Amino acid sequence: MKKRMVILTAALCVLVMFAGCGKEKEKESKYDENVTLGDYKNMEVTVEKDEVTEEAIKQYVEQMITYYPAYENTDKTVVEDGDSVNIDYQGIMDGEAFEGGTDQGYVLKIGSNSFIDGFETGLIGAKVGDKLALNLTFPDPYKNNPDMAGKAVVFNVTVNAIVQPVEMTYETITDEYVAGNLASMGFDTVQALKDGVKEYLSSMNDYYAENDTRTAIIEKLKESCTVNVPEELLDERVNKYKEQFAANVKEQYQMEVTEYLKQYNMTEEDFNTDTVENMKDSLETELILLAIGEKEGMEVDEEGYQEFISDMLSNYEYESEEDLYEDYGEDYVKDSYICNKVMEMLTKSVKVSYTAKSEDAAAE
Repeated sequence: MKKRMVILTAALCVLVMFAGCGKEKEKESKYDENVTLGDYKNMEVTVEKDEVTEEAIKQYVEQMITYYPAYENTDKTVVEDGDSVNIDYQGIMDGEAFEGGTDQGYVLKIGSNSFIDGFETGLIGAKVGDKLALNLTFPDPYKNNPDMAGKAVVFNVTVNAIVQPVEMTYETITDEYVAGNLASMGFDTVQALKDGVKEYLSSMNDYYAENDTRTAIIEKLKESCTVNVPEELLDERVNKYKEQFAANVKEQYQMEVTEYLKQYNMTEEDFNTDTVENMKDSLETELILLAIGEKEGMEVDEEGYQEFISDMLSNYEYESEEDLYEDYGEDYVKDSYICNKVMEMLTKSVKVSYTAKSEDAAAE
């Protein structure tokens, strides 16, 4: 079973259980002793959100350009060391083409040592239009693919052109460049690229604003509600998290916690302090949300719950619902679902005012 490593935050809402609560008390409310709710139905929050500017689009496009250099053909006809060569190639091993060994229109700088020994030197002296068969051997060991280590391979190579880099900027980008380099992303013209980037940046602004809205709601709830986190519950949560953390470190990195934390310049004392603070903060939020859910009469509906479970399995890399329950318990996961339903309700009812981000935040 694979689970994503989380250092200081809990992935799910907790199953809230209070020692000493009798059945009659639970029928009234599980949360009366620990949560006093304020006005959660008429909240107003302010969130920073920017519109997508031309400058933002320009910066993003120019960043994309750096990953896809532009080239133009030269008049050179014979390959020399240091040249950039546009080639088609296909690798043949044991009589068959192998995965990852074929490409077309690939630009290779001779002398860059990007390919195995003999490939680049084998092209020196070749003429534009030549077709070559390079009989080579993969190195042993070969870290990129240990299964190929020491094996013979034939690379069939066609020299298309000797090329040179062309400076490409936001102002000089062409439809030809976009179609040749970004077609796999769905762009074939400059305008399509700009429109696509604008749409993407707008969706990201919406995404971050939504997250910030949820954060602002939680802050408002903590201002208007009173919550007491039982020490026994906090201790149980902290201990459980530390146990899971240690087990994950052992399983994934074959390390003890102290050794693992050293990589992040963190002492075990700092880790313990941060864990307690984060768990207490998380519990305060969870207790408030579950109290609201109880007051609103929210229950676990089958369709919504199964969708929630599917997301949990995907996001946290659990193989099955049973594996999820094994770590957290079914009641625990169901309470987490209620927390999410409450947040969905609150995000729909809250009045949100948007302001422009500060220059530092916008740059980040």
